[in-house]
Amino acid sequence: MRIREWFKRGAAREDPRVRRWRESWASSEPTAERAIIARLAGELEQIGLPDEEIENEREMLQALIDRDDLACATRAGGLPFRCNSYTDALCAAFIGREILAARRTPTPGL
Repeated sequence: MRIREWFKRGAAREDPRVRRWRESWASSEPTAERAIIARLAGELEQIGLPDEEIENEREMLQALIDRDDLACATRAGGLPFRCNSYTDALCAAFIGREILAARRTPTPGL
């Protein structure tokens, strides 16, 4: 089996519940707060797949948690900056949005 065919094999068999969860994650990512993150975590647990089958989704969820932590820390003490992982990339996108928003209307604490 060629590598391209191997990758396509997995995409064709993707669980529709996981696809819906990813869609929900994508639509909530820019504004995800703790309540949304908790809902996504609960939905992911309810899918009931083994951890190795939802490893990427767990990382996506962790990225939202880390991004929310960054949002709280940024509002409390200013902007840190680093970008070494997918989580850091989401955080960098958040920082960019905050900076742009601050140019329009200053945000206290930033």
